[in-house]
Amino acid sequence: MGEREVLETLVSEVRSDDTVWDIGGSWGMFTTPLAATGADVSVFEPVPDRANKIKRNLSQNDLSATINQFALGAERKELTVAIEGKNPGGLTESDGAIQTAVRPGDSVVNESRIEVPTVLKIDVEGAEVDVLKGLSQILARPECRLLVIEVHRDLLGQFRATESELYELLDGFNVETLSQRNDENYHLIAKRET
Repeated sequence: MGEREVLETLVSEVRSDDTVWDIGGSWGMFTTPLAATGADVSVFEPVPDRANKIKRNLSQNDLSATINQFALGAERKELTVAIEGKNPGGLTESDGAIQTAVRPGDSVVNESRIEVPTVLKIDVEGAEVDVLKGLSQILARPECRLLVIEVHRDLLGQFRATESELYELLDGFNVETLSQRNDENYHLIAKRET
């Protein structure tokens, strides 16, 4: 199962009354189809060129989503985001980089008009555990029912994180592997236990 099939699986699970967070929006491959479901979509993409591309894609398709130009993580801080080099989009040093704000997802809900997500798509180049730690209150809420995460096994260590830690943070969800892209990356789907 490739990225396209993961997208199709996610879109098939989204309802028009869902609130979806696309964390790590990149170029909008997931954002636009998610917005087409009629769900309330918020995308988190700190790289300005990518956020602008998402905005253009949405506009060209007469769709809307809330675009947030900051990253999500476990704590409020500033980080360097690579825009060129080995891990573009990742929160690491590189030849070309920008500074971005990082906020916990829980504080985004508490401090803004963004609704608690019912569905989360996470693709954050190794920062998966850091993002999930910042979503602990949201993950504990019963309305948060579904997550699709691209796990970057090869990059977790850059954030002092492990796969087992990631799975511990998904306690209360049934977790399955959706796709094994290669030895380093795979997608998982986590559904709220009923």
